[in-house]
Amino acid sequence: MVEVTQGWEPQPLDTPPLDGIARHVLAAAEKLHGATVLLVRRPGRVGARGEAGPRRWWAVDTVAGVQVVGSWRRPEDLTVAADALGAGLDGAEQPAELALLVCTHGTRDQCCAIGGRPMARSLAQVWETATWECSHLGGHRFAPTFAVLPDGVVYGRVPAGQAVRVVRDHLAGRVHGELVRGQSAHPAHVQAALAAAHQETGPGGIREVTAGRVTPRGQDRWEVVVSSPQGEVRYAVTATVQPPMPLSCGLARAKPSTSYAVSRLASEPERAVAQ
Repeated sequence: MVEVTQGWEPQPLDTPPLDGIARHVLAAAEKLHGATVLLVRRPGRVGARGEAGPRRWWAVDTVAGVQVVGSWRRPEDLTVAADALGAGLDGAEQPAELALLVCTHGTRDQCCAIGGRPMARSLAQVWETATWECSHLGGHRFAPTFAVLPDGVVYGRVPAGQAVRVVRDHLAGRVHGELVRGQSAHPAHVQAALAAAHQETGPGGIREVTAGRVTPRGQDRWEVVVSSPQGEVRYAVTATVQPPMPLSCGLARAKPSTSYAVSRLASEPERAVAQ
């Protein structure tokens, strides 16, 4: 997360003053470490280009639950942020703090701004220091969307006025499975199985519903075992490429997408143990 208070370009790293050395080092680190770089700002605060004063950056490992924090004035300062995605997080010991990142990236998709900005304001009334507007989280059609760190959970299509309740429940160990878009620590087919488990076996916390054994069952098919408070559940997950369609409220061209069908499998029979 890199604090940039001015308006963001459709491609976040094209936003001045990041469109020079900072763009190259952050984009390279993003690709190398399988990370996501987000621009952030406080709700309702769009500053002028070149605003003076130190701005914050921080990197979070959503598996280990640790973070590295710093500040920047010049684009060159962000090379430290890029390094944090590798060696910095590998040696980090500082526990990651709660952050609520609401997508309000209107230049990328107007629906994100229309639904996201009032949502960010409502969350900031309860969690002032934890709430940030952020650049594109992915999945315009699920707007409004927000992510909860350090859990790395993304919620989408959250009904108007319900975001505070969803976050309170999340923090209390009651995940709204019907609104979960995914969990960043896992590949998409595992995320789909976890979301199904939250809906079927909930309410449970994000650390209570966990992925176990994942077995490929042919091309674009997997069996995923999920542990939940109600016991172990087996799911069959199938990925299907959908025909091109508009995936945005904006003017983006139609393009294909991948959907994941999840079905629950019968429990495995218990095996006899030789005495």
